[in-house]
Order: sequence, then C-alpha cells, then structure tokens
Amino acid sequence: MNWQLLLILIETLLLLMIAIWGIKFRKKLLDSRQLNSTTYSTYLQSPEWQQLRISALERANYRCELCQANYHGVHHIRYPKHYSQDELANLLVVCQTCHQKLHGIRENTVELPVTVLSNETLKLSSVNYQFQWLQNPSNRYLLIIRSNKLGKAELQINHSDLVKFTEIIRLSLSLINQPFKPFTQTLKTNRAEYLFEIKKANNNSSYLKIIQNHPPLIENMAMVIFADQSVAVLNHFNRIVQTL
Repeated sequence: MNWQLLLILIETLLLLMIAIWGIKFRKKLLDSRQLNSTTYSTYLQSPEWQQLRISALERANYRCELCQANYHGVHHIRYPKHYSQDELANLLVVCQTCHQKLHGIRENTVELPVTVLSNETLKLSSVNYQFQWLQNPSNRYLLIIRSNKLGKAELQINHSDLVKFTEIIRLSLSLINQPFKPFTQTLKTNRAEYLFEIKKANNNSSYLKIIQNHPPLIENMAMVIFADQSVAVLNHFNRIVQTL
C-alpha cells in the first residue's frame, strides 16, 4: 500500500513538473515570436541593437574595418532571420564608400567624372570642416565635410540652391549664439530639401543641425555645428561663397 502511494506521489510530481515546464516554454516561445516579428526599423531603435552597435564601434575604434576611414555606419554581414539572434560577429563597421560597395550600389550606377575647383579645410580643436567646390558634367556644387574621431557627415549644396541656403545658414548661425530658442526652417528646391534646426545638447550648449533630403538613422550623420564653432565656420563659409 505504501509503495502504491509513493508511486502515485511520484507520478503526480512528474506531471506537475511537466506542466510547469510547458507553461515556461510557451511563454518563452511567445516572447521569441513577438521579438522576431519586430520590423527592421523598430529593431534599429531597440536597446538591444544600440548596445550591439556601440560594441561594434568600440571594437573598430570608430574606423571602417575595411579601409580604416572614418566610419559611416554599422553593416549586417547577413541579415538575421530573427533579430533575437543578432550578434556582434555579424556586424561590420564601414565607411560610406565601402558600405555602398557591399550593397553593390556603385557597381550598378555610372559615376560622373568630378573636377575639384577648390578644396580648403578649416581645422578646429576637435573637428575639421572641409569645403570642396566640385563640378561634374551636369552640376556644380559645394561639398562640406565635417569630420572628427566619431565619424563624418557630408552636406552637398547645389550651385542653384546656394543663395537661399546661404541666407538660412547665416540666420541660423547668428541665432545660435543668442539665448536658446528652438528654431526650425526647411528649404525645398528643385534638387534637394534641407532641414535646419537649432537644438540644445546635454551640457546646455546650443548647436545647429542640418539634414539634407531625409533624416539619417543616427545623429552623427547630420551636419552639426556647435555654438563655439559657429563664428569660425560662418567666416570660412562666407569667404568660400564670395569666391564662387
């Protein structure tokens, strides 16, 4: 009789353990399905991706892992079937040129020959601004490249947009040194669209952010000019424009 009771007790405990395991497994499966159904754009905003991205940048010392140029972004070697399976070994820090080559963009497009009409660099304590006046068979444009140890941002102003662009950047950079007041202005032209925003950083310093055509995935890809850099940048910009 005691053996029968012991067997019943053991059987009951086993069934209870199986039931508990089944509940935990079902919850884990549902959580996994919810994470895996996340869209790519949503995943890029998640803490999991941000941590992976930072780890990849630190591993690469904020340099392209293919050519050692300033980084442009973090590339997936293979897009994971499920984002919960994403890992550091699947990421590659790349510059814009290498990123385009990895996606086969340059191989499928015809690059127009570019003539450099002028090329000047403004070197400040923590950042450089390069001003290139360029021409190809279809257009003339001013290319501004901002670079520091975290990467670089590029802004292309077409010759036909230069007058209106100059008016807004002069206004923006004059406002940035005044008591902070949010400022937003958009310039739409036949060739491009530019968004100008005056914002406040975590240390309460003001800065101007310029985005061309569409918002970038990361803040560092926008053209950013801080208040303490604004006078030097504006003076250099004015001198370049006057020579065009």
